Amino acid sequence: MWLTISAGNLPTGQPIETEVPAELAPRLARYLAEIRPRFPGAAAHRALWAGRKGRGLGGAAVYGAIAARTRAAFGRAVGPHLFRDCAATTIAVARPGRVGVARDLLGHASLATTNAHYNQARSIEASRLHAEVLAACRAAAKTLGDE
Repeated sequence: MWLTISAGNLPTGQPIETEVPAELAPRLARYLAEIRPRFPGAAAHRALWAGRKGRGLGGAAVYGAIAARTRAAFGRAVGPHLFRDCAATTIAVARPGRVGVARDLLGHASLATTNAHYNQARSIEASRLHAEVLAACRAAAKTLGDE
């Protein structure tokens, strides 16, 4: 199953076409076949998320729904942009040499935007390394103190 998001629906102005992850495909297929058609006017538009007023949900409505759902689940509202940030940073940490993968996933027109996530990932790795060095120094100091 593939998902296509037109350029006009994205802040980057770049269209995205992506395969839906295997774990999500059956759920999305069920939504499209059984749930979405129940919304008034759903057949009159191609928006993925149908609204109660006979139109597809716009960006602000999708943002609000995600923020409300994450607030209920985690006690803090999280917007869609943070999910994108997390995806790019995770790729940067797991596969530092694959900056193009994150760019393609996020639909960035240029690597400069994606590189900001890679800089964040490098900061995370530097913090982890610093913590390891401090722990080793503490362990060495403790050992010297025992002598």
